[in-house]
Amino acid sequence: MMAVALAVALVVVAVLAGLLWAADRDRRDAQAENRELRAEVVALRRAAIRSTAAALLTPDDIAAIETYANTHREDGPR
Repeated sequence: MMAVALAVALVVVAVLAGLLWAADRDRRDAQAENRELRAEVVALRRAAIRSTAAALLTPDDIAAIETYANTHREDGPR
């Protein structure tokens, strides 16, 4: 009887460990996807800024804006 209880406990622990591992993997995958999406958003923003800026600003103005954008990022300067 004790052996059966131990076997059941081991199975429960193994299942819980598997669930925790899967949840952690899903979390890491979601974080990686989030980073990729943020990079795409940044690229789209920069493209929009450049296309608008090209029509309205001088090359010196564009360079100043890009310098400011690169030094004032959410994740820190490059």
